[in-house]
Amino acid sequence: MAGVADAVGPTTVQSAAPPTTQVKPRCAAGDFTVSGIKTRREYDFIVFTGTVRNGSALPCGVQMKASTYDKAGSVVDTQDFWPASIRNIAPGASENFTYMLRYDKTASTYDMGPIDARQWPVR
Repeated sequence: MAGVADAVGPTTVQSAAPPTTQVKPRCAAGDFTVSGIKTRREYDFIVFTGTVRNGSALPCGVQMKASTYDKAGSVVDTQDFWPASIRNIAPGASENFTYMLRYDKTASTYDMGPIDARQWPVR
């Protein structure tokens, strides 16, 4: 008795090439560098000033985090901000920023750096 495969004949399987997908470049926090950070006390605030540079090949905005710590290393205050607001920073360009945190006498050290990046729509 002949099987179904015998009646149909030999089967040829062709493998299809996998679909090609282009990876769209994305902005990343690691593409940004921060330099020249200075702090000063102004009334009830600690004022941070510095420069953030976009090392990406894309125009992007960067979100930064400013934090202060006490002598034991515990967080006293932390806040996120976008130094260029909702504007992209051009590739290779820098943006000067000023940011303020409320002064707390227990704060003894600070940290500031990029935590996120995105490409804002062009308007």
